[in-house]
Amino acid sequence: MASTKSPKRKLKIVMPYIILIGIVLVIFGIGFLIGRLCIPTKAIDNTTQTINSTVSTTDETIAETEPPIEWLEFRATAYCPCEKCCGKWATLRPKDENGQTIVYGATGIVLQSGVSIAADTSIYPIGTVLEIQGFGEFIVQDRGGSIKGNRVDIYFDTHDEAVDFGVQVVKVRVIK
Repeated sequence: MASTKSPKRKLKIVMPYIILIGIVLVIFGIGFLIGRLCIPTKAIDNTTQTINSTVSTTDETIAETEPPIEWLEFRATAYCPCEKCCGKWATLRPKDENGQTIVYGATGIVLQSGVSIAADTSIYPIGTVLEIQGFGEFIVQDRGGSIKGNRVDIYFDTHDEAVDFGVQVVKVRVIK
């Protein structure tokens, strides 16, 4: 036999859920109305335009206020793969298939004249690009025991080139 619940009993069970749904709808309705009353319609219609003009103005302001890249004074020395410049490390270098010495920096990167420099890697990590005024851009690919602070050691292929460069005071700036 099917249980017969009276319509009043069914209504008593469902009524709290109906009330809860009604309260939630009223709260959403009130929130919507308050939101619409606080923000004029013109402001809502112009939101996209305002955001776009703000972004444009901000970009221009940033471009105008970026500080110029600072040139720092460095002591620059030069080195090559020879034993005079590199000590015992020069005697441990491998050779390529043509018998040419392969010169690796402290991190295993093959050094190249006109590209590689040694720097204080605690300040200028491997891969940092530095511009040396009058000489061009170089990449930090090596480090040395005496290369500390504002000092760089420029790699050259031959000892004569390194000696010709000598020791110079140069202006350096970080590119990236």
